[in-house]
Amino acid sequence: MNLASAVSRRRLSVALIGMVAGVAVITAGAGILTSRLTASAWTVVEDSDGPGLSAVTCMNSSDCWAVGTAVEHDSSGSSWTDVDAHVPSDGTLNGVACPASDQCWGVGSAPTAVASQALIERDAGGSWTVVHPELLGSAGDDYSDTLSAISCVGTNDCWAVGEAIAEAGLPTQPLIAQYSRASWRRVTGPYIGGSGGQLNAVACSDANDRWAVGPSLDGPEPLIEHFNGTTWTVVQGPRPHNDLGGNLNAVTCVGVATR
Repeated sequence: MNLASAVSRRRLSVALIGMVAGVAVITAGAGILTSRLTASAWTVVEDSDGPGLSAVTCMNSSDCWAVGTAVEHDSSGSSWTDVDAHVPSDGTLNGVACPASDQCWGVGSAPTAVASQALIERDAGGSWTVVHPELLGSAGDDYSDTLSAISCVGTNDCWAVGEAIAEAGLPTQPLIAQYSRASWRRVTGPYIGGSGGQLNAVACSDANDRWAVGPSLDGPEPLIEHFNGTTWTVVQGPRPHNDLGGNLNAVTCVGVATR
C-alpha cells in the first residue's frame, strides 16, 4: 500500500519538522503505516501489525510521539518503539501535544460501565500516567465524553476539545478543557442548539487566540469557535456548495488573529 492510497481511505495525522520534513502516521488495514518526509519525498519507515495510531507530534527530527490504542516513541529518526503508557483497556488517545522535551499530553476516551469518559494522560520524562479524567466528566452517568485533540502554547497553557453526548435525547455539545495552574478544568463554551455540535481540532497561537473546529450536527455549515482570551464564541463559517453539511477535522495557526 502506498501513502496516497492509504490516505484516501484512512485518517492521516502529520507532524511537520522544520521547513522540509515531516512524519505521518495512519491506520492501514490491520496495522500502522508510518512515513517520513525528507527533502521532497515520502518514504515508509514502518508498516507494522501493532496498535492503531491516531495522532503524531515531533519536538525535532529525532524526538516524535505517536498515540492511539498505545503510545510509540521515535528517538532516533528511523524507528518506533512501544512505550508502556497504561492506556486503559479499549481506550484510545486521539491527540498528542508536547510543550516541552520532558512534558507531553495525550487525550482521548476510555469506556465506563455505561458510556465513555474523557481520558487524559501525561508524560513526564518518558513515564506516562493517567491524569484524573473524571474531573472533566459531564453531569450524570448518561453522558459520553470524548476528547479529540489538544494544543499547547506553553507547559502550563494547553487546551483540549471534543464532544459530550447526552444519552437522554439532549443535543451533543462541544467539550472544552483547559490545563492551567497545574490542573485541568472544564470550560463552558457557547451552547449549540438543534442536534448540537462537536469539536475535532484545536490550535493555539497565544493566550488570547485559540481556534477550534468540527461539525455542526444540523449543518450545513461547519462549527468554528474562537477564544479571545476571555470567552469562546461561535464564528460563522463558509456554507458548503452541496449543502449536505460541512465537517472540519483539522486547524492550524501561524499568527495571531486580527479580527
